[in-house]
Amino acid sequence: MLLLSPSYYKNFTCINSSCKDNCCRGGWEIDIDDETANYYLSQTGPCGDLLKSVISHTDEYCFKLKDNHCPLLTDDGLCGIYDMLGPDHLGYVCDQFPRFSEYYGSIKETGIGLACEEAARLILFTDYPSSLNSCELMEEVYESEEFDAKLYDKLSNLRTILFRCIKANTTSISDLDHTLNQLAIAFDQMQEAINDNDYNLLGQIIENLKLSDIDPESNLTSYESIGEFLDIYLSLDSLNNKFKDLAHECLELLHQNEEDEDKFKTCLSDYSASLDSKQLDAYAKLINYFIFRYLTEAAYDHDLKGKLILIIANYLVLRDLDLLSFSKGQDLEPARIENAKIFSREVEYDRENIEALYEEFLFF
Repeated sequence: MLLLSPSYYKNFTCINSSCKDNCCRGGWEIDIDDETANYYLSQTGPCGDLLKSVISHTDEYCFKLKDNHCPLLTDDGLCGIYDMLGPDHLGYVCDQFPRFSEYYGSIKETGIGLACEEAARLILFTDYPSSLNSCELMEEVYESEEFDAKLYDKLSNLRTILFRCIKANTTSISDLDHTLNQLAIAFDQMQEAINDNDYNLLGQIIENLKLSDIDPESNLTSYESIGEFLDIYLSLDSLNNKFKDLAHECLELLHQNEEDEDKFKTCLSDYSASLDSKQLDAYAKLINYFIFRYLTEAAYDHDLKGKLILIIANYLVLRDLDLLSFSKGQDLEPARIENAKIFSREVEYDRENIEALYEEFLFF
């Protein structure tokens, strides 16, 4: 099997107690795979008694949260399992977070997600090539009747083109918005080719993609669209109130009524003017992160346009949170990392929320 990962992936390491709000404090249920849970429950003595007291089981094993964090989190923010049993006995979820993976036949795609502050810092604010790294992996090929290998090949090519396209067209916030709206038109054509099962035409559209020839008719980055996206994201299941509180603030400050549009445009213009090249480039990296994570999922459900809308909506909602931070005079780099972490934990790491968004965007 071939493993594909972004170039920053190899540089990720957990920063342990230096993390201000680590994954053990996420407020989410911490699942334990059966093999690991059985090992924990087989322990004897004080260690075994402690483990048995903090593990629950309904449909699957998990830790009983204490004040919204793992009950085995030590006072200095480290893992109690690691201390008691060593790194080899961490459960799969604990060992892998914030990594995510998806299988595409003989290819496994793996990355790190924004829900971890150190991962978000790497993704948004470090220099790295936009290309993907590859290596051989000793795993069995994943078989699925829903996987469309021919479509995956086309999407892989498209993704490479999009990485370059986004990077090259991020000279300003407005330039990036225009690019995304141009891509929406091109994706309409691609989606029609997929619907007609015409992969030759799809390949031609991808190979000949030229944004300068596209005059966008719709505006998915408009003021009205952002308000609609915020409403949709506020309807999702909630892990805690952090994301929804921020999203409500955005609505109240910038999207309460029609008169707010001019205030929003002024604030966005001031914000855009304040961004240096590193801060602006972070938005290109953010979008390319979303492209890597979601685009090729269309090889399973054939909903390519839905993937683009998710990518655009994620970007715009996160940008609105950043705009809120800017209006409060917060230090932008740490604020954007914090916003990304809060957003990702609420949205990206709840698969039911992602599926709900795909449903919303089917006919958006």
